[in-house]
Amino acid sequence: MNKQLFLNRIQTALNHTQSDLSPGTGPDIDDTLSWNPVLKEENLLKIFQESTSRVDAYCEIFSILENEFISKLEQIITRNQIKSGLVFLEDLLLICNEKSFWLNIFKRFPWIKIWVSRKTDEVTQDELTKILSNIDLVISGCCFLLADVGTAGIYSNSFSGRAGSLFSPHHIIIAKSSQLYSCFSEYLRSATKNPVNEESSALILISGPSRTADIEKTLVKGVHGPVSLSFFVITDF
Repeated sequence: MNKQLFLNRIQTALNHTQSDLSPGTGPDIDDTLSWNPVLKEENLLKIFQESTSRVDAYCEIFSILENEFISKLEQIITRNQIKSGLVFLEDLLLICNEKSFWLNIFKRFPWIKIWVSRKTDEVTQDELTKILSNIDLVISGCCFLLADVGTAGIYSNSFSGRAGSLFSPHHIIIAKSSQLYSCFSEYLRSATKNPVNEESSALILISGPSRTADIEKTLVKGVHGPVSLSFFVITDF
């Protein structure tokens, strides 16, 4: 195919806008989405934990007991020899809105910075990128979890955004069990009933640590993101 023919086909496709479709010709979301009913009957927390293990991620499930939470966090820090970190406090306040609870936890780790975003301040975002480029650990929340594939979903307009999952070599995602869905189809069904993040430009799906085999098919971790990914799933309270 020559270049001009290729460009003509692209232009033709662009000319077919949504307005060209007659009412009722679009796909029915209920007909195109389905999920494995077994996942809805079984323990989703257990399935999610097993799925994260298959993609080289670590998952801990517990109640929001402060001492237990701190103990697990210390284990990850010690195991990975982490010396610096940043926590997106606003992400965590969506999980538990008691600010004093989170501050009491992280005051035990004075080298972990507490980040409060100001999205309209471009200088602040540049500052955030610079900080993320020089730390070992990011702690953030997420928008949802998928049990069948051990995946977290983060919208680009969330507090941690895209940058939170890309720069540091270690990433801990904290979520509530109510954010867990059996699969992506189930989440989409929920989202169509209760639209969320309509202003977001992208949805980031995170399944395990960063892995690539672009060069000579040799698997390398941590090239495009964290070398380790951990989940703390808190049973609702």
